[in-house]
Amino acid sequence: GGNVSSIILAHQKAIELGAQIINNSWGSSASTDLTQMEKDLYKEIYEESNNGKGILVVFASGNSGASNLDYAPEARDPSTMSVGATDSSDRRAGYSNYGAGLDLVAPGGNSSIGIVTTDRTDIKIKNANKAKLRILGYAEGDTTETFTGTSAAAPVVSGVAALVWAANPNLTARQVREILNNSAKKLDSYQFDADGLNAELGHGRVDAKAAVDMALTY
Repeated sequence: GGNVSSIILAHQKAIELGAQIINNSWGSSASTDLTQMEKDLYKEIYEESNNGKGILVVFASGNSGASNLDYAPEARDPSTMSVGATDSSDRRAGYSNYGAGLDLVAPGGNSSIGIVTTDRTDIKIKNANKAKLRILGYAEGDTTETFTGTSAAAPVVSGVAALVWAANPNLTARQVREILNNSAKKLDSYQFDADGLNAELGHGRVDAKAAVDMALTY
């Protein structure tokens, strides 16, 4: 997390650079609510930015395994999209926060199987005429197989959101969110209510193909 002013500046910079989707693999982990300034910012970003189409702000739900989003104030804000994580068995990962306000889930890995992704590039530091490799990311090299958590799940949803918007550029941020939620896969062994919601999974697990197909005819 960070202080309110730095968070606002970061989001404003993303808007200036023309972002349509802002992925946030972080959270303040505070039980207190957002400030009114933060609430107003997310509402404006979601409803008014991007020439009136809005910007989709995606947040990781958090990794405390809590049955609510009380400790994820950014993720539970109605103007942001909250993403939990599934494990390699396509079930809610034990660490993934869930409950009212969760939009959907995406693969986030677990201790035995992580998410494969690019990693920070290592650098060589010369010390006493010897080059020493300094590992800046999760593992040596430019990729890692150990990225896990709702921080890994959130960018999966952000990536699918980009595919949806590419398939139908006329969509608003609210419509992209609706498509992602309405096209999510209802996983077996979970019960969903009349509104298509489950406390642990939200609307279900993100489904890229179903989302793009829906976007094309939306």
